[in-house]
Amino acid sequence: MTEFEQVGNFEVVGLRIFFYLRSGLSILNEFKNLIMFVFGIYFTLKLDAWWWLLIMFMISLPILSIVGYLFVMRWNKLLEYFSVKDGTFYSVRNFQIQEEILTTLKELKDK
Repeated sequence: MTEFEQVGNFEVVGLRIFFYLRSGLSILNEFKNLIMFVFGIYFTLKLDAWWWLLIMFMISLPILSIVGYLFVMRWNKLLEYFSVKDGTFYSVRNFQIQEEILTTLKELKDK
């Protein structure tokens, strides 16, 4: 029986709802920052046509999607790798143990 199975169903559902709520609020906060940025440019440049707002949103969403994709697929993996490899003593030791296990398994495979 796992740790999560020992916890009652109410706690698991509550934690799941909390996790989804926190994730949703994070996404809304990021869109709020995008909206403030676009309105900031709009008012700084003293643009008078409302369609400039739409154009700026339409340009920013694909760019942010591409940057987000690159962050998730490339940079996030590198950040996680370096945080494990060059992080605290315990994570460095854990990384070394995993490397030792890998070399031992390769040696056993070659026999």
